[in-house]
Amino acid sequence: MKDEAIKARLVETADRCVKCGLCLPHCPTYAVKADEGESPRGRIALIEGLAAGKLVQSPRLWAHLQSCLECRACEAACPSLVAFGSLMDDARALQTQGLGRWRRCLKKSWLRILSTSKGARTTAALARLYRSCGLG
Repeated sequence: MKDEAIKARLVETADRCVKCGLCLPHCPTYAVKADEGESPRGRIALIEGLAAGKLVQSPRLWAHLQSCLECRACEAACPSLVAFGSLMDDARALQTQGLGRWRRCLKKSWLRILSTSKGARTTAALARLYRSCGLG
């Protein structure tokens, strides 16, 4: 999907949010960090600004979006029925399309590996080995 189509869908979905804040108590990352950028309302504002061209992509912006667990607890509390999960998926797709070709390929390969049980077990074993070496 092209960037412009994703951006249009992001703006349309984000525009449904009335910024009431009823989602805040349901968001686990907001509960821990108490930072508006870590709340569904804050992330929606960031996504809307990015899609509308008011914000530029930056590591700080993506850090707020990547820290979302996508548990979708906020969706149940939303009186406007904002499809937050779809919004985050589209925002992350936009980020992936902004990566260089080799980084997109690397990310897709990594996700393919992790989606298999053997790949997940191997990754977990490597993580345990890393921790046991005292490096992490």
